[in-house]
Amino acid sequence: MSIRFGASACLRACATIALALAGIAATNAQTTAAPQTTGVFLTVQQQRDAFRAAYAAARDGKDWRPLAQGLEDYPLYPYLEAAALQHDLRTASAAEIDAYLQRYAGMIPAGANDLDPDLHTVHTMVAVDEGGGRWRISLFQSTPAAFHGFPEEREALTEELRGLLAPQ
Repeated sequence: MSIRFGASACLRACATIALALAGIAATNAQTTAAPQTTGVFLTVQQQRDAFRAAYAAARDGKDWRPLAQGLEDYPLYPYLEAAALQHDLRTASAAEIDAYLQRYAGMIPAGANDLDPDLHTVHTMVAVDEGGGRWRISLFQSTPAAFHGFPEEREALTEELRGLLAPQ
């Protein structure tokens, strides 16, 4: 059975999936009390509390940035932008989505210039056609692609991904 997406529905579904992937990749970082980009020092609990408040605001389409001051280096910070972008996904421009993905794609860690095979993940998504060109994700699963005992499979995936990143 094949499912055909209209161009607009496909773009929105792909953007939603990509936002989810970027948020998942952000979970690989560690949470610690540390000086933040703004120079504000927050304890781990303060970071968590501030994140929860900012996330709720972003998810509801409210101005979340004042609530996120001091969280710029918090590992889950990309989730805040993702929540705000997902709230406005129907009106978000391709440039806004692309800018988010460029910042948080997660496959090439910040400060690096190559893929990190430890971040490889296999994603499974099931979407439900709600009619009228609207699709809803009913299942999204992310599984680390560690390939334990199969280093050649891991290297093959790494090379395939590098090929996709190569300039066209």
